[in-house]
Amino acid sequence: QGQYGEKPAAPLERIPAMPPHSTDFATQDGQAFSKGKYDLLQIMIQHFNAAVESINQVNGGVPLGFSTLDEAAVAARPSAEAWEARNKVVELERAKQAAEAKTA
Repeated sequence: QGQYGEKPAAPLERIPAMPPHSTDFATQDGQAFSKGKYDLLQIMIQHFNAAVESINQVNGGVPLGFSTLDEAAVAARPSAEAWEARNKVVELERAKQAAEAKTA
């Protein structure tokens, strides 16, 4: 979703509960995911979810200054110039990755 997605304005969603800790857990780069890291992440999720609840209680999650999420989405939609600039950045990044892949 996000700014360039179908719905650039949506109520925040809670992060779902994590499964119980396992010694088999690892980070994306293969590092062990310790119980301490797991516990810290649990605390961060609890704080995030509490904030989500607080925010969504105000005006039903609709950003202040707007009556509906659709109204907020219209205001959040990027301009044609922003789309063009973003597409140029994406094209440059893809070209860079392709060049790096050829030299690897």
